[in-house]
Amino acid sequence: MSDYHVLTGGNQVYLVVVHTATPAGNNLAGVSWSSAVRYSGRNRTQMTPGTGPGQILQAEADEIGLGTILEGSFSWQPDSNATSQERLQDLEARVENAKADIISSVQKELELFGLTS
Repeated sequence: MSDYHVLTGGNQVYLVVVHTATPAGNNLAGVSWSSAVRYSGRNRTQMTPGTGPGQILQAEADEIGLGTILEGSFSWQPDSNATSQERLQDLEARVENAKADIISSVQKELELFGLTS
């Protein structure tokens, strides 16, 4: 699984698509997180499956479809005064933050998904 994909950019602002594993365990309704993701419709990718630049491998798209991988995105504008290494370090730090945000957001949104009474 790729951690991130840098896609389109304009005026030095890039779309970065991030992938991270769906947490293990269950939500408060007793539904596994991967099932909650899958059945809530959060199991979609904005990327095109394929093997070319800017595409997602079909196997990875399938994992998203199963709800075992989460996808999110953010806009990134590198510092034009930074070195290439500093830009890469900044991007990778933002990707790690985005992963945590994606997981937190999904857990908040789907905390009670599937609860019935």
